[in-house]
Amino acid sequence: MARSDLLVSLVKAGSSGDATGARSVAEAIIAEECAKRHNVLAERRIEDLVLPALTRQACDELIEEQHRAAVLRAHSLEPRHGQGR
Repeated sequence: MARSDLLVSLVKAGSSGDATGARSVAEAIIAEECAKRHNVLAERRIEDLVLPALTRQACDELIEEQHRAAVLRAHSLEPRHGQGR
């Protein structure tokens, strides 16, 4: 499991609304878990996550845009690269 100091930092960044900090800490946790070859979290399907309905809908829309990027580009549009873009 990831180090507790990283998990605490992730919770603090998330609860304070620091998206950049949360992303940075999440990436550090992922890198550490990959280095240990702990792939369980990395292999989890999105259907396995418990998310609020609005968050789930936003994730589904973003994923669909990424899957249909070629269609969007054919119409001179770009898929979003993150939240709210």
